[in-house]
Amino acid sequence: DPRQLTWANDIINKASGLVKVILISGNIKQAYKALNTRIYFDQGGIIATRLGILHLPAEVTPDAANKRLKIQEFDAGLYTPYQAKQREVHND
Repeated sequence: DPRQLTWANDIINKASGLVKVILISGNIKQAYKALNTRIYFDQGGIIATRLGILHLPAEVTPDAANKRLKIQEFDAGLYTPYQAKQREVHND
């Protein structure tokens, strides 16, 4: 989805490259060309399922103590988070 690639590119630029892009479907080669960064592939959606991610794109960030993960799912067209889908996951 071109909107998701645009969203990912904006996130990468804002984070000064400290981002890992993980696809769960789509064309890795196309994503690499659009984002110019290493692309990982979540074979079978295992990572997304484990983290309970239901909407894409999503951003997963650690808390300050690296004990929990904050997951935000976004509407790529609006660049706004789905407020009801913000949650924390223990990193145990």
